Amino acid sequence: MNWAQLRQEIARQKLIKRTVKVHLASGPDVKATLRGMDDDSIVVNANRQTSKRWKATAASEARIPRSEVTGLEFQGRRGKKGLIGGLVGLGVGLGMVVVASALGEHGVNAPTDYLVILLPAGPIAGYLIGHYADAPLPNVRIVP
Repeated sequence: MNWAQLRQEIARQKLIKRTVKVHLASGPDVKATLRGMDDDSIVVNANRQTSKRWKATAASEARIPRSEVTGLEFQGRRGKKGLIGGLVGLGVGLGMVVVASALGEHGVNAPTDYLVILLPAGPIAGYLIGHYADAPLPNVRIVP
């Protein structure tokens, strides 16, 4: 991907304010929060790693020159399926508690025991399924 395509892709996928690992032509990779891009640099939040190599501005930004950037690796996933899955799981967990209470198995204090066991299981399972259904953020190799 070239620089112009990268700028379009970052805007299209709303990758500003995401954590990014910047692969550099020389030296170790730098991890920071992406703030933007311009024609000749990538703008990230200044941190210890970036402040050692590039001067930070008054707005706590560091500009990594285009000539030093060979790739970007975005951290995390895109989407809200984890949140949706957790809410659906909560509903399923509550439904299972209601059904279990109605069935009233003998020897088990149904409302309390089922609430403790089943209620947390629904949201946790829903969140995990939803989270892993979200698309991972892209890794980009920049070509000159």
